Amino acid sequence: IGRWRDQLLLAYLKRINPAVRDLRILAETGYRAAVVSVRPAHARELLRLGMQLLSMRATPRLSTVIFVGEGVDVNSPAEVLAAVVKHIEPRTRIFALSAAGEVGGAQEEPEVILLATPSSGERPASGPGEEVLGRVESILRRLLSGAQA
Repeated sequence: IGRWRDQLLLAYLKRINPAVRDLRILAETGYRAAVVSVRPAHARELLRLGMQLLSMRATPRLSTVIFVGEGVDVNSPAEVLAAVVKHIEPRTRIFALSAAGEVGGAQEEPEVILLATPSSGERPASGPGEEVLGRVESILRRLLSGAQA
């Protein structure tokens, strides 16, 4: 079912933005993160696309979108991890869209977009908080454990 979901989302996102190449929602992260490979695109365009994907609620827990370059295999945790390590600058390529808060008595995670694509020299206005960086570190640890398996 997960592959069907990913293929339907991919077809939809390609219609919205032709820069999209591939997509996978990561089981390694408890279905909290999606990886999208894209051709070179402006950061604002990727942020808009990431917000659309997050608003679709493809999985109930989806809260992180990781954009990678078009040459990265989204099915390979090792390649995704390598792209994140190579291209993520914690203060300039990670965007927290909402602050964590209480929802129905449970702590809600902030929505995050990571731009692990080759940088075009763009600089955002501000970086994420420490809580968001900690969550990104947790996702990277999960990807690393998947890459070693």
